[in-house]
Amino acid sequence: MGCIVCSQHGKIIIPNQVRNNIKYPSKAKLQIKQKDPTGRQIGVSTVSFDFTKPFLFSAETLNLPYASHVSRCVLPGIDPRGERDKKCQDYCLYISNQKTILLGLFDGHGKEGEKIVSSCAGVSEGFFKENIENYSENPEKFLEDLCNTCDANVKKVGNGIDSTNSGSTAVLVLIHNNKIYSASLGDSRAVLATELLPDVLPVPKALNHDDSKHLYINSIGLYPVQLTKDQKPEDPDEYARILKCGGFIKRISDNGKQIGPYRVFDSSGKYPGLAMSRSIGDSSGSSLGVISTPICTSLNITGKEKFIILASDGVWDVIDNEDVITFIEGYRKKCLSICEIPLQVEATNTIIAQLLAEEARMRWLKVIMEEDVMIDDISVVIMQFSETSQG
Repeated sequence: MGCIVCSQHGKIIIPNQVRNNIKYPSKAKLQIKQKDPTGRQIGVSTVSFDFTKPFLFSAETLNLPYASHVSRCVLPGIDPRGERDKKCQDYCLYISNQKTILLGLFDGHGKEGEKIVSSCAGVSEGFFKENIENYSENPEKFLEDLCNTCDANVKKVGNGIDSTNSGSTAVLVLIHNNKIYSASLGDSRAVLATELLPDVLPVPKALNHDDSKHLYINSIGLYPVQLTKDQKPEDPDEYARILKCGGFIKRISDNGKQIGPYRVFDSSGKYPGLAMSRSIGDSSGSSLGVISTPICTSLNITGKEKFIILASDGVWDVIDNEDVITFIEGYRKKCLSICEIPLQVEATNTIIAQLLAEEARMRWLKVIMEEDVMIDDISVVIMQFSETSQG
């Protein structure tokens, strides 16, 4: 992708090697390392596969206070070896009235994950239309009640969903009365790109910066502000609540080696194995301190905001906050405002949400070659602020 040369202190500098157009292939051929149980490479296997087309794809020009454009895209995950029929379990949405917009994203897991995210999307749209006016003075309460309503609906008896070991993350952003309100469950994330850092950050920055996720030198004058907190079981506050409720937190052991993230288990150490401390659904974790009450934040709009990005871990596992905003800033004005799904994806014939999703998918290829894993579902919502609202 090249690098960035920065100059002109105090202004937003678009990466000078961001090309006028960038193209993504429709298929891949990879050499995947084969390893024995100790991690030693014992060979290489070659696989070829086609990239999936978007499951969700839309964009809209907005005429709202502060907001000018929104786009969304969900790319279904892929098993490069073609051995598993992987269902897409991500869903994202945007819905607005004349003065308020709600952005939402759900990343499901477990056998019923697909049903759960679909349920959450339907509940979110209905809850916004029916209730947003009633929460005009308390937007954070709106987001909290929305998450708990999604959870209650998923767990309702007779709804055709078994949420015992299935659930979803949630990340929600509400733009209302000159403020940005955010709420999250799990490890999906929302990030604001702004020219002005707030005096107090809404949440601590996630520790996800490493060489494999970061390709650019940061643009001067545009800062990523993380709006939501990734909720991991090992976080001190989350850890204390789970232990108090009788849960246990540990990593999975494979031949004596600790692998993967920390997970929530019951006293048997076998179930449910959740890698997050808050979620929608996951009934088996409810008695262990896994809750559906989100962590909420708020931030005043200053007129220096450029865009907000909501994404699932299909993005954040391979791209860090800085690279995401640098990429979007470099290409968003080259992308189309509205279009059909293109046959050959490039910056000049698609929406910015798909372009970022495709970039994330390309970065997954390196992970596949090293670790022989599947490409995760990738979901993106990007809302751009109005240029006229910026001083």
